[in-house]
Amino acid sequence: MATEVRVAPPSLSWAVKATLEYVFSSSLTTISIRVKGGQEHRASASPAPHVLPRIGLNLTLAKSYSRVRWFGRGPGEGYRDKKEASRMGLYEASVDELH
Repeated sequence: MATEVRVAPPSLSWAVKATLEYVFSSSLTTISIRVKGGQEHRASASPAPHVLPRIGLNLTLAKSYSRVRWFGRGPGEGYRDKKEASRMGLYEASVDELH
């Protein structure tokens, strides 16, 4: 399943246009999410920044899920000031460990 979204602050006319692709396993035990995108700029838009702002993605899982696995920074929270303390890798945790 794929969906296109436009991510932008309401006060600006430029945006990031993204495609979110969700891939579900046949048993519905695995959900993969791929995000790709680019900048959308309209002729009448204010100039886009040289560096795009960070965009987050919040996911809510059904209570039936007990474990998650992700590729990215981890294993703990990766705040901006602690980014270098979080290493890129493949991580797995119980849902309870993430709260």
